[in-house]
Amino acid sequence: LFSWQKEKRRFRLESYHPGSSREEISEQTGFEYDVAPGVAQTPAPSEEELRLLRTQVAKQLAPDYPDFVRRVWAIS
Repeated sequence: LFSWQKEKRRFRLESYHPGSSREEISEQTGFEYDVAPGVAQTPAPSEEELRLLRTQVAKQLAPDYPDFVRRVWAIS
């Protein structure tokens, strides 16, 4: 997960997803970036966040990204 530092005009690594590492991200990213202090693995979503993704967010994405919504949430 990157954030944009407007004042520095650079990205900053805020966290990394399970199954990846800071080293892997650095090797596979085609640009230089800063690293947030204490950067760690991205926390798993809460049950409430998952519910919102599977309902409200999926419905809002479906018109523009139907293949993605169908593949991820099996919603057509």
